[in-house]
Amino acid sequence: MKHRILSLSIIAILVVAAGHIVYTSLYEEVMLSNLTMDNIEALATGETQGCPGSDCKPNGAGCWCNGWFASWRSK
Repeated sequence: MKHRILSLSIIAILVVAAGHIVYTSLYEEVMLSNLTMDNIEALATGETQGCPGSDCKPNGAGCWCNGWFASWRSK
C-alpha cells in the first residue's frame, strides 16, 4: 500500500512539473538584447542599400532593385 501511494505521489509530482514547464514555455515573453535588435534591423534594411548605386541611375521615374526606388531609373 505504501509503495502504491508513493508511486502515485511521484507520478503526480512529475505531471504537475511537466505541466508547469509547458505552461511557462508557451507564455514566457522572450527578451532580446539591444545588440540583437540592432543586428536584426541591420540585416533587414541592409538588402536594399547598395542597389541604387549599382543597378539604378538617379533622377528617374522609378527603379526596382530589391525594392522600389521612386527617384531612380533603370540603367
